[in-house]
Amino acid sequence: MKIWVNGVTREATPEEAKLIEAMQPTISYDDRVEMRIAERYSIGKQIAILRQKDEKPEEDAEFYAFAEQIKAEERNK
Repeated sequence: MKIWVNGVTREATPEEAKLIEAMQPTISYDDRVEMRIAERYSIGKQIAILRQKDEKPEEDAEFYAFAEQIKAEERNK
């Protein structure tokens, strides 16, 4: 499981992963969505995609579809 800490995405330690899993019911929908998106796209990458959406519409569409999929999955939990 990847986590985002102080602007850096990294692999969670086993202890951190257990703690996050134990907290899942108390983590907000927005935070769960943000964490899951950050597993694939760093904040910097997300900004780059948004900044270049007119020049790279395929990349923007892929990111948008991924984010919408994550949102739907989290809403249905």
